[in-house]
Amino acid sequence: MFLWNLKKALKVLGKVYVSSENDNILKLARKAGAKTIKRPIELCGDAPNIPVYRHALEFMGNPDITIAIQANSPNIEESLIADARYLMEYGFKELMTCHEDRSLYGSIWAIRIERLLSYIDPYKPRPEVLLFDNSIDIHTKEDLKQVKRIMSYANWCFNNNNKL
Repeated sequence: MFLWNLKKALKVLGKVYVSSENDNILKLARKAGAKTIKRPIELCGDAPNIPVYRHALEFMGNPDITIAIQANSPNIEESLIADARYLMEYGFKELMTCHEDRSLYGSIWAIRIERLLSYIDPYKPRPEVLLFDNSIDIHTKEDLKQVKRIMSYANWCFNNNNKL
């Protein structure tokens, strides 16, 4: 399922990195056109994102910003990724997606590198911009079924020139 977001990210961002400890995921990501980063086991599971992003920087050259897209929210809209890129290029320091009640979601978390490197508490994000996202964060079989229904309907509409 992570390939859905990877394909959207490649289209919008061009250069995309996938960080994972899983060799199969890394192989699929390379095949799809992404650069891959083997993540150490201590940065897996419940590790906060900031150390994961800092680790990835070691393999990314010298970017000004990073836009992280959550793999387990495969129905993120491509336009939301494009909005995040535009806003970061406009000069914002950090943005994150949120739910309609403005609670942080993090399906997309974009941050300038200087801010990333100076982050004090990785469990307390400080985005200056919030983007609303209603994508589904898959944690249960029911979440997965719901995403599959949505994606099947979206594909049907696309293939039959219908509007959602």
